[in-house]
Amino acid sequence: MCDMYNTEIPALLVAAINAADKHDAERLFDDADFCGRKLLEGLISTGRLLSGMGDGVDPHMNELRSLGDSIAVTAELVAGFSEVVEAYRLRVARGEISGRGQP
Repeated sequence: MCDMYNTEIPALLVAAINAADKHDAERLFDDADFCGRKLLEGLISTGRLLSGMGDGVDPHMNELRSLGDSIAVTAELVAGFSEVVEAYRLRVARGEISGRGQP
């Protein structure tokens, strides 16, 4: 999936969580989980709003292009945050770090 990204942010986020100590990994996990959920909620809301706008709206091509770019970058960030969450869980499963409530 990484070959579809426009930025290096997802790879940098995963590299950061893989190199983080337990405390920093937990903080990054929490932030990634929160941000990913909120960005996904925003995408869902945007889709609902756009589908309910009706045929009376005539957006300009540059507005549509800008909206498309924004949605693509938002989706990329959501995917990156999801990869961070998975990388954290994998590190816990491998025993590299202990997750919350574990020794």
